Amino acid sequence: MKNVFLVFSFIFLSSACMHAQTFMHSGGIGFHYLSVEDETGYNPGASILYGLAYEARLNVKDISDNMSVSVSSLPLAGIDLQFQAGVGGTGSFIVDIPVMVGLNFGYLATEESEAAIGGTINGGYGFAIGGASGYFSDSGGFIHGPVVNAGLRFNKKRDFGVSASFMPSMRADVKGMAIRLNILYQL
Repeated sequence: MKNVFLVFSFIFLSSACMHAQTFMHSGGIGFHYLSVEDETGYNPGASILYGLAYEARLNVKDISDNMSVSVSSLPLAGIDLQFQAGVGGTGSFIVDIPVMVGLNFGYLATEESEAAIGGTINGGYGFAIGGASGYFSDSGGFIHGPVVNAGLRFNKKRDFGVSASFMPSMRADVKGMAIRLNILYQL
C-alpha cells in the first residue's frame, strides 16, 4: 500500500511541477492542540503548543481568476515550556507536516484575483511528532493520519488568513488527534 501511495505521489507531483501556474507562500504563527493515549491507556492529558507556521502552495490548475487547484504543505514547529515551582519543569515540542491537495477560491486563489475575501478547502495526509519527558510515554510521540484543512484569506493592508486543521491518529497503538489554528501573512 505504501508503494502505491509513493508511486501515485511521485506521478502527481511530477505532473504538478510540469504544469505549475503559481507558487505562493505565507508565514505566521500556529497553535497546536495535541491529545494522545497509548495502548496501555496512558494519557498524559492534552497540550496546547504554539510555534511558527509556514505555508508553501503550488497552484497546479487555475480554473478561473478566482479559483485554483493546488498542492500545499503547512508545516509547524512549536514549543511549550511548562515550569512547576519546586519540581523543575518540562518542555514539549511539536513538528507537524501535512501534505494536502486543495481548492482555493476568491482572494489569493490566483495572482489575478481581486476579490475582497477568499478561502481554501484542503485534504491530505499529515505527520506530527512531539515529545517531552513523560509526556508521550511509550507512544514515541508520533501520530499520522488524514488531514482536513479549511481557511479564509482577507484582503487588508497586509494580506492575512486564518485556517484550521484536524488530524486523527491512524496508528493502531496510539489513539489521538491534532487540531491546529494558523494565522498567516502572505510573504
